[in-house]
Amino acid sequence: MLVENPLALRYILPDDVYLLRNEKPVFAIAESKAPSPEPIVQQAVNIAETPAPIVAEPLINITPLQPTVQIPAMPEPTTQTPMSAFKYLGGFGKQFLVLVNYPAHEFMDDAHLNALEATLGRIGFTRADIAIFNLHQHAGKTYAEIREHFKPERTLIMGADALPHGLKQPPTNQVIRAGNRSLLYTFSFTDMLGNKENTRAFWEQVKTI
Repeated sequence: MLVENPLALRYILPDDVYLLRNEKPVFAIAESKAPSPEPIVQQAVNIAETPAPIVAEPLINITPLQPTVQIPAMPEPTTQTPMSAFKYLGGFGKQFLVLVNYPAHEFMDDAHLNALEATLGRIGFTRADIAIFNLHQHAGKTYAEIREHFKPERTLIMGADALPHGLKQPPTNQVIRAGNRSLLYTFSFTDMLGNKENTRAFWEQVKTI
């Protein structure tokens, strides 16, 4: 092989091939004097031996928790429906109002009640049709208040003590009519018991009420 440029031999042959015999000792000395590179020593860092940095923690003032006090719920106030200011006996099915006055009874004396029911039963009225209102148990109630509450079609007033405030005394045993309403002012049962004339007068009028 012919090589015109001797430098090209370095890329084809090793160095010791094309060096002359008398040149090798020179190159050997030169290579021995060349400083060898210092080995790079990697220092192993022992992470476990490295002290952890001290971080100053902020001071926290911890307040002890107060015990929770359970407050019992207050019961809802119960609303009681007040009793009617107009207590009466009967069903008032036919708007028939009977005004009486009995201080010793809630409504009427039992004997008088039986006599009233027997009399009204003869003209087709039962306890379910009427309302017996004891005026003594409702002191201060005026006739206007009673009439506004009941709005009766028939009103029977038995005795002077059963006349409510605000009502002028009507004629005795005479039915008064106004439209579809009628009113009869008559004797009390105390006045009629043992008195046939009063009983007859009462009967003659009440059957037309």
